[in-house]
Amino acid sequence: MLCILASFFWFLPVIGVEFFPIGLLIAQDVPFLKKPVARGMLWFEDRWIALRRKWRAARRERRQR
Repeated sequence: MLCILASFFWFLPVIGVEFFPIGLLIAQDVPFLKKPVARGMLWFEDRWIALRRKWRAARRERRQR
């Protein structure tokens, strides 16, 4: 079923719109998207830093055992 559904989108690479939604997410030149994109990037960076701290703490804990 999934293959049948996906086959309806074969033409997207042909017309070049397969990356359009991703481009909108990272668009910096679209005025109404600047603030949401900036907030999203800051949120993502905060989550990434927290995840790295968690990994480092877990690694230190394993070394101490």
